[in-house]
Amino acid sequence: MRLLSTKDLLIAFCDAYTLQLDEAFIEMLTSEIIRRGINPPQTRTECYEQIANFT
Repeated sequence: MRLLSTKDLLIAFCDAYTLQLDEAFIEMLTSEIIRRGINPPQTRTECYEQIANFT
């Protein structure tokens, strides 16, 4: 996970969340987001707003 930039991590999380991928995968991404000191997005709109903040 450390190879992903924060923006890439958020994109992966938002895509996994939107596509309703495996819950364990989403939890892994969520844990990494929290480890980096970021609050995980709660809605799809919030996902893309947070991504925009990292550009």
